[in-house]
Amino acid sequence: MRRLIPAWLTARLRNRLRDERGAIAVVVALMLVPLLGCAAIAVDVAAVHAEHQQLQNAADAAALAVAADCARSACGNTVATATALVQANGAAPGGTLGAPTVAVDTTGATVTARATQQHWFAPVLGIGSSVISRTSRAQWAGASSATVLPFAVSLCEYRQQVAAQALTKTAKTAVTLPTTGCTPQTGAASPAGAWVSTSASSCTLRATIGDRLTQHRTSSTATNSVPPACRDALSDLTSDTVVLPVFDASTSAGVPTYTVHGFAAFRVDGLTSATGGGGRWTFWDWLAWLLGFGSGNGSTPEPPRLVGWFTATASLGDGPLRSTAPDLGVRTVHLVDPKV
Repeated sequence: MRRLIPAWLTARLRNRLRDERGAIAVVVALMLVPLLGCAAIAVDVAAVHAEHQQLQNAADAAALAVAADCARSACGNTVATATALVQANGAAPGGTLGAPTVAVDTTGATVTARATQQHWFAPVLGIGSSVISRTSRAQWAGASSATVLPFAVSLCEYRQQVAAQALTKTAKTAVTLPTTGCTPQTGAASPAGAWVSTSASSCTLRATIGDRLTQHRTSSTATNSVPPACRDALSDLTSDTVVLPVFDASTSAGVPTYTVHGFAAFRVDGLTSATGGGGRWTFWDWLAWLLGFGSGNGSTPEPPRLVGWFTATASLGDGPLRSTAPDLGVRTVHLVDPKV
């Protein structure tokens, strides 16, 4: 059979192919740098993005924690608080956390978290690491709604007590609620405090600024009395901080009503009698009142008064910040845009 390709041409092709062996290695070597650059984009940039997200979470948590402490008038060591929260949220793989910075003002706290992200492929391009920082701000404001103990306090009474003893004061002197001598800003004269109606099964109610609360009265008397659900609950309030509605207007026609102006926090230190010199209640006083026989300090079965002091409290808000709500010590903390 005759060859289609001459032998001399076959030999020449073989020599040529033999001379070009290793050319693929040269091409791969030349393309290695751009290949590593693509790997840096795919892996290192993704790692930086992950660190950004992780660091933002850490900054948010730290800002909320610092703001919540300061909203309760107990800032403490803000840098230590922020550092603990940033470290608790951790860094992404390959990241090293730095020390956060904290700035606190009269309305909120700003935290900047930092981390150094090491790269795996980018060092080939001369980029060994990236420094990342994320900033978060949390602010507090007066609450526009709250779950409260159904005992309304006049704004006059609140201001009188806070003027004598600021919310930020550390050495507390117990006061008795209600006192006398205060009337609301508008409307009919009314007591400094009054029990208001709530459900038959709970000694709390949900109130919003502007709500009208109705004074609680039993069917057998026209005077203010404790709601039935609160009669047993009062003895468990000692050492608790409760939220009280503060009213700035009232009506006296029929059953009195009280318009909610804001919310105040009150640390309950105990209970005292409304009569007989205001002595602290004993177990026998409490039992006699529950049975309707009057306290041991007096012959009238009047409800006990709250003893304690106004303070500040804070909780995380689940909606947008409403800075227009009166700040009477019950505050909500929200994340806000740090650039605003």
